[in-house]
Amino acid sequence: MTSVKAFVFNTLFYGLLIAYMLLFPILFLLPWTVTFAVARHLVRTQLALQRLFGIRLDLRGAENLPREGGIIAAKHQSMWETFALVAFVRFPAFVYKKELGHILLFGSYLRKLRQIPVDRSAGSQAVKTMGDAARAAVDEGRQVLIFPEGTRKRPGSAPAYKFGIAKLYEATGRPVTPIALNSGLFWSNFFWNGHPGTIIVQVLPPIAPGLDRDTFFAEVQAVIERASDRLLLETAHGPNPPPLSPEAAARVKALEAAVQTPAG
Repeated sequence: MTSVKAFVFNTLFYGLLIAYMLLFPILFLLPWTVTFAVARHLVRTQLALQRLFGIRLDLRGAENLPREGGIIAAKHQSMWETFALVAFVRFPAFVYKKELGHILLFGSYLRKLRQIPVDRSAGSQAVKTMGDAARAAVDEGRQVLIFPEGTRKRPGSAPAYKFGIAKLYEATGRPVTPIALNSGLFWSNFFWNGHPGTIIVQVLPPIAPGLDRDTFFAEVQAVIERASDRLLLETAHGPNPPPLSPEAAARVKALEAAVQTPAG
């Protein structure tokens, strides 16, 4: 039965996305802010749809979200955060790998919404180009949203942050707001077995500008990973916990052991 529920959900979820992309070609003739308003409406509709299928959202620390130009560094565990964050970040400019821009129609919308492509094969030039685009975006009052590990990491797996986030922090001279989440415990599972639960998004206090790159790089990793560990434990010990991957189960065990081991 849960497989049927997951199939129905995904059919409706992706059907909405395709319908919006096909039914609104007129948006390419209108200002990008109008197109963004429609995209936000789509995301909020999708989030409402997921509630009907037992996936809830708990947004914590919303007061920490930047209202002016700034950087947001989010944990990346699933596809969920690549669309859901649009619902509550004011004017996000996502940093995305340029290959996504080659997807028919979808890539056109990315360009219309003035998102920030990065060519990973371009080395240091890619970082410079990204920094220039990010400065322009934050100067317009937008929030540049980056996944500092560069790709999805399964919950509980070892982090692998890229130094690009530190260079972006230095290049823009703006605060960086870290975000931890537990979406990977539910979103991937939901596609296959429809396990219900609560996706928690924890918006952490911003890291002020002015730190040297190495200090900032260590700090942003530490605060995101500590908060992600707390969310993993909270979810694993909560009511009706989702099935855990081997990585997540091992991380929970290690965190529990660390708590039980006396300091010193």
